[in-house]
Amino acid sequence: MKIRSFVALCAPALTVALAGFLTATSTLAQAGKPGQTSLSPEEQTMVKAIMTAPDAEAKLKAADVLIKKHPRTQVRERVAREVASQIADVKDAAQKVTLAQQFKGIFTEPTEQQMIIPELIDALAGANRFEEAFASGAEFLTRNPDSLTVLAQLATVGTDQAKHKNPKFVPQSLQYGTHAIELIEADKKPAEMDDANWKKFKSTMLPSLYQSTGILNLVRGDRGAAKSRFGKGSGSCTYRPV
Repeated sequence: MKIRSFVALCAPALTVALAGFLTATSTLAQAGKPGQTSLSPEEQTMVKAIMTAPDAEAKLKAADVLIKKHPRTQVRERVAREVASQIADVKDAAQKVTLAQQFKGIFTEPTEQQMIIPELIDALAGANRFEEAFASGAEFLTRNPDSLTVLAQLATVGTDQAKHKNPKFVPQSLQYGTHAIELIEADKKPAEMDDANWKKFKSTMLPSLYQSTGILNLVRGDRGAAKSRFGKGSGSCTYRPV
């Protein structure tokens, strides 16, 4: 099972929001209203280039131009989310790894890194580069230990590997999955997720994590813990945003 980042799930809305913001700021600039913030004409042109770029690679290149020239642009976060969502939809694992790593070098703020790390982990796993996937996730978690999407992503990858008779990542996957369960049970909603999607996420992801940690405990040889987790884990593990 793949854990999609929140920005990937909200891609259509992000595109509409970015377009709406560009239209609004263009109108303000033309009206010249005092006290109102707006994008400069150059920024508007650069944002249009991002929106009209034909694919994720082109959008990322256009975004790089904007951020290098206007690192504090008002639309920085929205652009980052839009580009991350496009990268999330890339099917080729090797290309997705490259784009995600380039994104990390362009969008360096902690909230921006959070947007892409789950996608980088997914891409590395898809390319059978599991050690790199766990290394990337672990490095991010040293600074963001409560990143629920990253914890769940790593637990999922480790469980999949355990099912394929590769127990190498069982200890850390169990640790990550257990902490993810603790966060959900404590109702620690990620800042980027709204209440409706958080409710949906909890009701579907929690059973999945119980199942994953059950499998991991079973592989580790702790049948008692596995039985307890399996008893709690039931229901669908497919998360769809509302």
